[in-house]
Amino acid sequence: MKPIGVFDSGVGGLTVARALMERWPHLPIIYLGDTARVPYGPKSPRTIQRFSRENGDFLADHGIGALVVACNTASALALEVLEERYDFPVIGVLEPGVKAGIAAARGNGGEVGAGNGDSGNGGPGNGGSENGGPLGVIG
Repeated sequence: MKPIGVFDSGVGGLTVARALMERWPHLPIIYLGDTARVPYGPKSPRTIQRFSRENGDFLADHGIGALVVACNTASALALEVLEERYDFPVIGVLEPGVKAGIAAARGNGGEVGAGNGDSGNGGPGNGGSENGGPLGVIG
């Protein structure tokens, strides 16, 4: 069984890796925390895409069968680039997070927030509003 590669710009993605290990305890996980270049948010989209390719390539060189991009900013700005680059599945964290937030808020109102590089950036599945503000949930 090929391992699942998980990367984040820091250590927050360990929560994602932990959830994967709890759900599938026999699934091997390789985690890369890019703490040397954290935070990704204020960096340019081009830089984040380069960092993400480098992280993905490192994990691909270790024989992963799928890649989880546990960084919100990289999910917003580099997911499409990574999906085109690799033959294995690439999964971002924004779309599932936004869907869960909407489901939780439905019926009682609420908002799903996003950081600097996560909203209004034109990235695929960014979950933010057109003006870069939080996504309002009206239920």
